[in-house]
Amino acid sequence: MPKVEKEFKFFVLNLKDVEKYLSLAQHRMLGEIADAIRQGRKNEGKVPENNYIVCNQDEPYAEAVWAVILAGERRKSEPLMHKFVLCPICGEIVTIEPVTEDSAEVTCPKCGRLAN
Repeated sequence: MPKVEKEFKFFVLNLKDVEKYLSLAQHRMLGEIADAIRQGRKNEGKVPENNYIVCNQDEPYAEAVWAVILAGERRKSEPLMHKFVLCPICGEIVTIEPVTEDSAEVTCPKCGRLAN
């Protein structure tokens, strides 16, 4: 199974920043670039425009978001199903691997309480 790691894969612009800091010509140029990418994806039989959930890396929950993303990417290449639960005590994301009948009770590795 290939190792799943963090990678710099996307370039995100805040739409408020685009409106505030770009000239009309720059705004049009950005639109033309986006159109070219959409058309290229469409030509390759891909969905022209993907939608993403974005998390600023300086948020206190950013590492938890990374953990969920990386676990989800790993899960794509594994035949077994996994389950994620949020610990009601500390908010830690707990992965139950693999989901079985005996995985009904899971202890949070952060606070030690039951996380399901």
